[in-house]
Amino acid sequence: PLAALSRIANGTHKQIQLRPNDTVIYSSKPIPGNEQFINRNINLLVKRGANVIKNSPLSDTHTTGHASVEEIKLMLSLIKPKYLMPVHGEFHMLKYHADVALEMGYKKDELFCLDCGDVLEFKENGAKIIVTGCLVQRYHKELMKLLPEVDLWVPIRDYYRFGELLSDLLKDDYNNLCIRMEDRILSTPPYMAYVRISDGCNNRCNYCAIPLIRGNFVSRKEDEIVSEVERLVENGVIEINLISQDLTNYGYDLRQNGENVTLVTLLKKLVKIEGTKWIRMLYLYPDEITDELIDLVSKEKNILPYFDIPIQHASDKILKLMNRRGTNSEIKELVEKIRNKIPDAILRTTLIVGFPHETEEDFEFLKEYIKDVPFEHLGAFAYSREEDTKGYSMSNQVPKKVKNQRLSAILDTQKWVSLSKNREMIGKEYDCIIERYDEETNKFYGRTYAFAPDDIDGSVIIDFSEDIIIGDINKVYVYDADFYDLFAKIVE
Repeated sequence: PLAALSRIANGTHKQIQLRPNDTVIYSSKPIPGNEQFINRNINLLVKRGANVIKNSPLSDTHTTGHASVEEIKLMLSLIKPKYLMPVHGEFHMLKYHADVALEMGYKKDELFCLDCGDVLEFKENGAKIIVTGCLVQRYHKELMKLLPEVDLWVPIRDYYRFGELLSDLLKDDYNNLCIRMEDRILSTPPYMAYVRISDGCNNRCNYCAIPLIRGNFVSRKEDEIVSEVERLVENGVIEINLISQDLTNYGYDLRQNGENVTLVTLLKKLVKIEGTKWIRMLYLYPDEITDELIDLVSKEKNILPYFDIPIQHASDKILKLMNRRGTNSEIKELVEKIRNKIPDAILRTTLIVGFPHETEEDFEFLKEYIKDVPFEHLGAFAYSREEDTKGYSMSNQVPKKVKNQRLSAILDTQKWVSLSKNREMIGKEYDCIIERYDEETNKFYGRTYAFAPDDIDGSVIIDFSEDIIIGDINKVYVYDADFYDLFAKIVE
């Protein structure tokens, strides 16, 4: 709400342009420390001719951050919407808003609701149902039989034909419409974004269905990625998280066509974009991490020294059965190389326990390995059989009960490693991006470079200060730590 308020007030919001006499309802509960920011932007709205309803008494009826029935009725009485859109991606709230609108006399054909469970009701009014995504890509034929009510299925492979398919369905000209990265809607907080630099995967790990869904590895053009990041930074994004099924393989296919493109060449262009503060890399295949990449991270302050390196296992026998490249000794050498070159580097990994043929000896080796080669953060999963992968039909499947026991044991081992690593940060100062305020504890929550977004790793819990603004980067002093979180205060 704070970012949206600021952009509307300053006329920089891409979807909403304020007109004279427009009514703006700002009913979000004020966050302590941000009242001055809110008031400044509301004064801007008034100067631009808007009628502002701010923090009405109805705001006190908020529960868990959602508008009350009374607030929805007030908003609907002032505006005549045709579309009900989700707030922060919480689609289950749409049905709630739609029901209130219908009670007020709106007709179903005046509303377009995206609630998946009730969407079929809108076919009665001539609405068309279009389904896209990974599930469609993998189970297209099966879904067509299961859900004949759907008017159009668009698997990933047909995204480039979206306008053509839509034109055929609606008997109108949508041929200029296609699904493009450049037209994305930012669903993350306004200060951070994920940027996909490639799609698909050429690795054929025996547990993974991604190649069956996303296809072979395809890099985006370097200039296209740079342009997207430039637009994001212009709109206030300060943290860029580069994602891919295989980030370190970026440019492989482009180099086959004579282009001199690698992850390193891309990063060198991204760090030159004015306003880019944090660039984080997520998913680096161990044997593709080059000395050149490590050197670049050590020299460029805007590239976070955060290495997300899923090793999946430590037993060479299991790694081979998984069809993973590399050995446990090579992984250990890589970790030591990174830590020697970048002492403050943060390493994260992911493990799979219970893969077919994993013995108690294999598992015990893995437990000892993560103590000997410690990672600051570690995620683990019990192996899950994926249809059409080699692992699915392997013999010696590990019983579910044993897999779950091993999962609990590996996570219990890691939490003490994590605690030890977190305690090494006590007494030090770090830049920290502020993400939210918790009323119950009167604390702010944020992240240093050591924590990836979306609660993947943990948080920095910060003592209350009136100087804190959500989305800003502040200097904090870490004074305590637990298994997964740090405790800090603002450096005055």
